[in-house]
Amino acid sequence: MNSDGGNSNRPKHLDIAFVLFTMLIMFTASQGQFGRLLLIVVWLSCCPFHGFASGESAEYVASVREFLEERVYTRAERDAWLKPGESAFSVYDPLGGYRNANRVFKEGMDGSQVVYRYDPSGARRIMMYAGQRCRINTYGSSFTDCEQVNDGETWQEKLAAHLGEPVRNFGVG
Repeated sequence: MNSDGGNSNRPKHLDIAFVLFTMLIMFTASQGQFGRLLLIVVWLSCCPFHGFASGESAEYVASVREFLEERVYTRAERDAWLKPGESAFSVYDPLGGYRNANRVFKEGMDGSQVVYRYDPSGARRIMMYAGQRCRINTYGSSFTDCEQVNDGETWQEKLAAHLGEPVRNFGVG
């Protein structure tokens, strides 16, 4: 240890590796939210090897703090991401993430309104054989969810009528 708390006996290859690794992480951080999170995790895990945790100089600590403050999310940004607002299409469920929201949109044929209703499990409302136990579930995208089609007019309802038993629709639009 030298007088300012730095480690002058640290091998130079660790400094070079740390700089190259930091450059890689900075590039990754420019690639979006995952990169920013990765940057924080990797930087903090590398700091003890670079001497930050063992008492580097005040200038170095200030430069690291400045570096991180420019790249780390603020508390407000973090809170907004963890507690997102509701949209017209979905509601946020803290256990399951986003799920479809009950809604009525003017997006049907000739400008007609389309009604979307979902039960607490996230399935689209069943009309055919609603009181019976269900053996068939469908999962998928907007085709499965039957966007622009009213409850009771989905392909699952047509299949249920043909089979004589309910078919649940867990599509997401």
